[in-house]
Amino acid sequence: MLRLPTLMLCLLGSAVIASCNGSPFSEAAAISLPDQDAAASTGRIHPVEVSSIVITDSITYPRQYVGRVVAGRESDLGFEVSGRIESLTVNIGDQVQRGDVIGRVSVERRDLAIQEAEARKDEVEARLVAAEESLTRIRDLAQRGFATQQELDETLAARDALVATLSVVERQIALNKRDRSDTVLRAPFAGSITARLADQGVVINAGQAVVTLLSDGGLEADIGIPPSVAQSLEISDAFTLQSRDQVLNGTVLRVGREVDTATRTVAVRLALNSDEATPGLIVPGDLVTLSIPKTENVRAAKVPLSSLNESWRGLWSVYIVDGDQEVGVVNRKDVEIVAVDDQSAYIRGTIANGDRLITATTDRVVPGQTMRAVVR
Repeated sequence: MLRLPTLMLCLLGSAVIASCNGSPFSEAAAISLPDQDAAASTGRIHPVEVSSIVITDSITYPRQYVGRVVAGRESDLGFEVSGRIESLTVNIGDQVQRGDVIGRVSVERRDLAIQEAEARKDEVEARLVAAEESLTRIRDLAQRGFATQQELDETLAARDALVATLSVVERQIALNKRDRSDTVLRAPFAGSITARLADQGVVINAGQAVVTLLSDGGLEADIGIPPSVAQSLEISDAFTLQSRDQVLNGTVLRVGREVDTATRTVAVRLALNSDEATPGLIVPGDLVTLSIPKTENVRAAKVPLSSLNESWRGLWSVYIVDGDQEVGVVNRKDVEIVAVDDQSAYIRGTIANGDRLITATTDRVVPGQTMRAVVR
């Protein structure tokens, strides 16, 4: 019986002899070649899409900033007088028109105040009539020498005091009537109710908010922009914005003059042309993206994102088909990304004008591979 080491040596020798004599072992070895080597041995050359690299001295690309859609007008509405709420006629989501009644507070106290002031007015008017008659008599007596000048002056002063008192009472009546009209809360503009902050029976103070009203239409956008970019903006500048896959045109309404300490940005308000969007699709609170073009004086080439491959040490690479013939050898070149937009990147590095860039399916090629360049 052969020992194990002796058996292994015999098998190894058989394999060597078989490979030398063209046995099936050699065919198995040939089958295990990589795909590209097999393709090369059979003469097959795969096509790849290429485009010519163009390097420019400056680049322009969009910088995007995200903000929030807001209503043109948003108001927390409240009664101008204190009292107990008798009714609130709106709920969240209700649409109102300018002048529509939103709620009422009790009027009993205002009615009593008006009645009291009117009674006071009647009293003062009666006293004023008596004072006028007394003044007439004193003047007659003074002319005949039966009344002193002091008595005449005192009567005249009493009459004037009643005239002033009557004026105060009349103003009090007008104020009480205005307070009574303020017990009805009306919508200052057309819009929708987004919050209801009180309910029937609650006693409120003057000015306390009971509902929140957002205006219809006239949507705007609040966006934080770096100060270096904001300082170049002018009122009425036009830009393109996007929200919920809807493209909108916007114009600058105002540019803030203070940097937010948390975000280090300046607030910019833009008016949105919401008529261009699907009705009701964009509402306050939605996110909106502002695109502002930026130009830099840097030599770079614009390439599709699909042509980039991750390299090492933070660099990226692209594949180039060398030569100017239809068939060429693939070469990899390391590049640096200068800027990126939605579908393209601006790169610089070892590339040159006229290089034939492989624009897609870069995961199927390797350096040194022979490919057929197909211009897009």
